[in-house]
Amino acid sequence: HTPLFKILKEIRQLGCENEAQCSAAYRLYIHLCEERHLWDVQYYYSQQHNQIYLTARRQQDSPPEIYIPVPTFEGVSMTDIDRYQTELTTSGGSDGSATSVIIAFCDPSSSVLLYKLTNTV
Repeated sequence: HTPLFKILKEIRQLGCENEAQCSAAYRLYIHLCEERHLWDVQYYYSQQHNQIYLTARRQQDSPPEIYIPVPTFEGVSMTDIDRYQTELTTSGGSDGSATSVIIAFCDPSSSVLLYKLTNTV
């Protein structure tokens, strides 16, 4: 395992210049690894969307899910949500097989609230 302080440094080096988003991604990474015990937690930066996102698996053999870290004070628009669902699930991580998008609201107090998005008509 990479030490946690190195993870934050690596997240900052992905290319995102929004420090709040980097901190939220770091908080989400810790949440997914240490509190949820998910598998294969990876982090990426989409330059096109100016957005850091993470992928993780619930079980070792389950498909990856996409996690979008959002600082609670920034919020997220319906337009953003639609874009994440259509574009990130097709490019999702290294193997392009991500199935769902989960918005993770990350509070400065260190709490993380996960909201799974579903495609409803």
